[in-house]
Amino acid sequence: MTLALTSAGAPDISPNHFWKLTAAERSPIWAELRANHPVSLQPGPQESLIPSRPFWAVTRHADVQHVSRNADVFCSGQGVGIADIPVEFLELTSSFLVMDAPRHTKMRRIVSGAFTPRRVAALDEAITAEAHRNVDRFVEAGGGDVVEGLSKHLPLWAISTMMGVPESMRAEMYEAAEGLITIQDSEFVSNPEEALTLGMQCSEEIHRIAAELVVMKSADPTDDVLSVLVNAEVDGDKLTEQELGAIFMLFAVAGNDTTRNSTSHG
Repeated sequence: MTLALTSAGAPDISPNHFWKLTAAERSPIWAELRANHPVSLQPGPQESLIPSRPFWAVTRHADVQHVSRNADVFCSGQGVGIADIPVEFLELTSSFLVMDAPRHTKMRRIVSGAFTPRRVAALDEAITAEAHRNVDRFVEAGGGDVVEGLSKHLPLWAISTMMGVPESMRAEMYEAAEGLITIQDSEFVSNPEEALTLGMQCSEEIHRIAAELVVMKSADPTDDVLSVLVNAEVDGDKLTEQELGAIFMLFAVAGNDTTRNSTSHG
C-alpha cells in the first residue's frame, strides 16, 4: 500500500491503517525510514478519540539507545505517549513510567525488590492453578465469548492476588479498571471531554480503593506486593499515598489490558 508522506518526505506511520498491516507489510516501510529518514516528525493519528500530538519516529537502533539513555534531554516526566493528556491525569495513572532518574531509578528499585524469587514462585504456582480452573470453567460452560469467558478473568484475578485485594473489593476495582480501558473506544464514549471525565472518575476510584488497602496493609501487612511497598522506603522516606495509588493503578490497568489482549489473540 502507499502511505502519505510527512512534511519531511518520510512515510507517515501515524494512521491506524498502517498499524493494521502485517509485520511483513510494514517491514519495507521501516527499512525506508531507517535508510532515508531515521528521525522523522510524524503528525500523530487523527482517528483517535483522545487528541494526539505530533511525535518523532526514531528508527535506528543506535539512535533509540541514545534516546533511552539520555533522560536529561529525552525526558519521560511529561508523558510517554502521543495522546494529549493532562499531566495531572498522568500522575494519577502512570507512576514511574512518567518519571526520570534519579526518582525513577529509586522507585523502580523498590518495586523490583517486592518481587523476590520466593514471591514470584508462589505467584507462578497460584496463577497456573487459577488458569487451569479458568479453562475448566469455560469448557464446562460449553465455551462462549473468549474475551468475556476466558481472557478477561485471569489478569484481574492475578493482579488482585498479587496486590492482596480482598474478595469484597475486587468487583469495584474491576469496574474502575474496565472504565479506564473503555475511554479509548468510541463504542463507549463519544467525545474527548467525556473520555477524560470518565478517565478521571475511574482513576480517582482506583486511588480510593488503593488508599483503603494502604490503611489495611499498614495496620496488618500480609505476604503480598502492596504490603511490601507500603512498608518500603526511598532514602529513608516511605512512599506517599499518591505514589502507592499510582503504582496500584499501573498494575490494575496496564497488566489487565495487555494480558487480556495477548491471551485473546493467542
